[in-house]
Amino acid sequence: MSRAKLLVILVLITVMVLFFATGLNEALSLHNLQSGQAHFRAWFDHSPWLIAGAFFGGYLLFAVLMLPGATPLNLLAGALFGLGWGVPIVSFASALGAMLAFLLARTLLRSSVERRLARHIGIINRGIEREGGHYLFMLRLLPIFPFAVVNLAMGVTRLRPAVFYAATQLGLLPGIVVFVNAGQQISELQDFHDLLSPDLLGALALLATLQLTLYLLQRRRNRWRPADQSRHES
Repeated sequence: MSRAKLLVILVLITVMVLFFATGLNEALSLHNLQSGQAHFRAWFDHSPWLIAGAFFGGYLLFAVLMLPGATPLNLLAGALFGLGWGVPIVSFASALGAMLAFLLARTLLRSSVERRLARHIGIINRGIEREGGHYLFMLRLLPIFPFAVVNLAMGVTRLRPAVFYAATQLGLLPGIVVFVNAGQQISELQDFHDLLSPDLLGALALLATLQLTLYLLQRRRNRWRPADQSRHES
């Protein structure tokens, strides 16, 4: 094992241990977010760029290290920054974090990822071969696999980094809008299950249905493409 790879693994393990040992996972509970909302807002009003930058960096770290807490952080973004600023901050932080995890898997952690995620990689590779970036977009929009698994597994495919980033940015956006918007009413929530109103669920279901339809149409077109090409050549 190379020194650089060992260092990366040690850093990842250390941060994860500190995250749970210091109780940060419990600090992101709904109760704590609600009770600290006024303090967060006061800090932001006093130093908006500092707080926005710190939040962006923290969210980026969560995404790279694949730590639990995305939902509370999305809520907090809505409570602090509102929809207009909260969505861009979370969208770019999550996409950049995913991109860094993707690059780590492609370089320093490739052998470990291939060994640990062999079953998932086989499925994802076949999807990428058939559909390319559109397949990743569908995985982001309809999370069949966990966020972290997709980041790592995609890193050992032939997918271009630019396509990975674009599909991740666009595919995660609808869900981010839902949770950041819900964060604006964080003081009224009783439980995280109250996040999704019937209207928002209906909108997401409609969007997912549209994307699934486009996906099936593309598969059908790809299925008939060889026959069309052979007729054209003859």
